[in-house]
Amino acid sequence: MFSWPRVWRRVGAIFLLLACSPTQPVRSSPLFRHVITDAGEIRLGEVLPWAEATDRGASDAIVSGGRSGARMVGVTRGTNGVVREITTNYPQQADFAALVAGYSAAFGPPAAHRRPLGAESAEVVIWTDSATRFELTRDPRRSVSTVYSRLSDRADR
Repeated sequence: MFSWPRVWRRVGAIFLLLACSPTQPVRSSPLFRHVITDAGEIRLGEVLPWAEATDRGASDAIVSGGRSGARMVGVTRGTNGVVREITTNYPQQADFAALVAGYSAAFGPPAAHRRPLGAESAEVVIWTDSATRFELTRDPRRSVSTVYSRLSDRADR
């Protein structure tokens, strides 16, 4: 039999449970700030430590091969030579969904996920912390590599 007092007691009990339940913020690990290549380590906020990179002007360098299976790593430096951004091109057969799942397990849920609007649109997943921004992108229009990441120093933004 229907009874408003009984309904309100149940609704009140649900609100009480929700109000008293501990709400833990989603915890995530700090983002990494370096990439290890065959030539050595590249770290955001530091001067490129070795000269094996192929300089492409005053601010860019290219390094081939990375220990993570990357094909090519691009480095953008400021006028003072400090590394501001590291772009990593993954092999063509890279599994984007598996990469997203792995990074989410390591760093927590992404701060943003821009899904493609059409078959030829890019999909971008972004993780951030106070010092670093990490973007993982799948872009079918790119000829170099359809999956790439961009690690950047937030101090420069």
